[in-house]
Amino acid sequence: MSTSYAGSNFKMKMIRLFRIGSGVLVACLMFTQNAALASWEEGVDAFKRRDFVVAFGEFKRLAEQGHVEAQNKLGLMYLEGFGVRKSLHQYFYWTRRAATQGYAKSQTDLGALYYQGTSGIVDRDPIKAYFWLVLAESQGEVPAAWIREAVERELSVSQRVEILEAARSWAPQMEGNAPLGRGTVSPDSPRTLRIHSTGSGFSLNRTNIVTNAHVISECTQIKVGGRGTATV
Repeated sequence: MSTSYAGSNFKMKMIRLFRIGSGVLVACLMFTQNAALASWEEGVDAFKRRDFVVAFGEFKRLAEQGHVEAQNKLGLMYLEGFGVRKSLHQYFYWTRRAATQGYAKSQTDLGALYYQGTSGIVDRDPIKAYFWLVLAESQGEVPAAWIREAVERELSVSQRVEILEAARSWAPQMEGNAPLGRGTVSPDSPRTLRIHSTGSGFSLNRTNIVTNAHVISECTQIKVGGRGTATV
């Protein structure tokens, strides 16, 4: 009897320890997230008042932890030389890190980089440019659509189909335990894309279709899959 009681008592102690440990873990996670949010806001405020040195420090600390918006901001600061010496190498590096996590603005910037090319940093590559721009456009990035229209003139239909199929199976590669920034990836992100050729266009998801400008240049209305209409 005493043995059974001792065993039960031991189990209860373990349960209490587990609950306490879980509470500490949750508290630590909340503290980390709150600290990251405070750091992000401090960086944004510093940037707005043009205190670029402080902003750079805050963004860099968060970027190294995987915060996609901070990675995007940090890249742009390297591009413009705000609070740091200009570096296209660093701009490309941080832009690519944010893009591979699914951040649409960085995907647009990365696509533009591949489209124009930069000597000694990134070779001009319309295929890679189209890939990243399609991903960005599927999240509603209008600038990506503008650049994509220019890029697709250099690609054959078969190349575009192949790229779109690659985009369909692509998923963001999240970094470690990024405390903030994951929510910046759209719920309708590239990881759930459904892409297929429709003859005159390519369906990206439930609300976006990629097509050539000449296909709709004279249209006043577009019928989409019999499920509705989109006026232009």
